[in-house]
Amino acid sequence: MLLFSNHHPYSVHQGMFLSPNTRGQENLFWPVMEAAGWLPIAKEYRTPEQVGDICLEAKYRGPFELIFYCYYAFPTDYPEDIKKIFGTEFFNQVIEPEAANEFKQTVQETGVEAVVTFNANKNVPKDLSR
Repeated sequence: MLLFSNHHPYSVHQGMFLSPNTRGQENLFWPVMEAAGWLPIAKEYRTPEQVGDICLEAKYRGPFELIFYCYYAFPTDYPEDIKKIFGTEFFNQVIEPEAANEFKQTVQETGVEAVVTFNANKNVPKDLSR
């Protein structure tokens, strides 16, 4: 499982995680995953529509079956914006506990063997055992 903090609104608009930014520049995630051999999708096939189809149908040669998971379901430019929008108290009492429960349930239901998160996900709790 690849764990991300939350969707970016522009990626939602384009229909796929980690889509090109508003300037049309490719998200660095895709060339890194290709170079690592985890998700080798050639550049000419990395439009949001093509990547969505490849990932949803698991039409890639990588060594793993990958699950893309966003910890927070609410899209924002930056994860910390969720607290600004909803308030820290509501975030801590409602959003965070619900996100943790949904994540744990998904891991259990899917039988995920490993979760990979990225340094940019500093807003995802380190201890998900609670």
